[in-house]
Amino acid sequence: MTAVIFPGQGEQIPGMLHSLPATGVEVLDCARGALPEDPLDLDSAERLDDTRATQLCLLLAGTAWYRAAVDVGLKADYLAGHSIGLWAAAVAAGSLDLTDAVRLVDLRATAMRAASPPHSGMIVVQGLAEQAVENAAEQARAEGLEVWSSNVNSAAQIAASGTNPGLDRVAELVRAAGAQRVVRLNVLVPAHSSLMTPAADAVREALADTEVDRPRIPLAGNVTGQTLFTAAAVRRELWLGIDHPVRWRDATSILSERGVTRWLQVPPGHALARLAAGLPDSRALAMDEVGLAESVQRIQR
Repeated sequence: MTAVIFPGQGEQIPGMLHSLPATGVEVLDCARGALPEDPLDLDSAERLDDTRATQLCLLLAGTAWYRAAVDVGLKADYLAGHSIGLWAAAVAAGSLDLTDAVRLVDLRATAMRAASPPHSGMIVVQGLAEQAVENAAEQARAEGLEVWSSNVNSAAQIAASGTNPGLDRVAELVRAAGAQRVVRLNVLVPAHSSLMTPAADAVREALADTEVDRPRIPLAGNVTGQTLFTAAAVRRELWLGIDHPVRWRDATSILSERGVTRWLQVPPGHALARLAAGLPDSRALAMDEVGLAESVQRIQR
């Protein structure tokens, strides 16, 4: 079985909307009808410093590349997306209309930016278990700092989100506990933390007035890690995923248990494909590294 995976923030690259396949024309035209600016103005290095531009670019790129892959023969059994990637996956699955997704992601990103304290973001800790990172975050909060353990990408890759002083303190504590590496992510909001609850509430209210359909292809949920088969489950995951951690390890492990052995990451980036390569009996490719037609051909052999 094959799962297509859609990247989240941190994988964006300048010019990503200027190098879309032919399917990008329709996707960008749709975005022009839903945004106050031309989407091609969003993917410069300067604009991608803003979470709004980044989230919109990842949604549009993921949608365009997935459609292009389907056009050359890709058949996916499951879809999964990391954070904002879940929104692109929901469009690919037919749960969300693209115009609605653009409108809601615009709201999502704007609300997340508004809820973010100055000088905040995310780090990723490599080489420590989830509980060790959580312990460090708890100690930092006990010292009066705003920081939380957040995304669980793999058994030994855990993110933390919060203000810069909190992130610095967690980095200090996890290094003392034996972390192999601590990396600051290219994300300028403390996503998937309690600081994002106002944004989650805003998106929940907007989703209540938006049509969400049953996914034609099952989705891997971010918050529960469970596979999503109903419209209600998709709707819930989309807003909860703003202020709750991404349980990527759980979601992909469950798909592996369901029989997924082939993983294809749509552009941009390759981080999710590399994580998937560590799953049992898996073969993982990133379209960015192999090319559109070749990656589809190879993943379905």
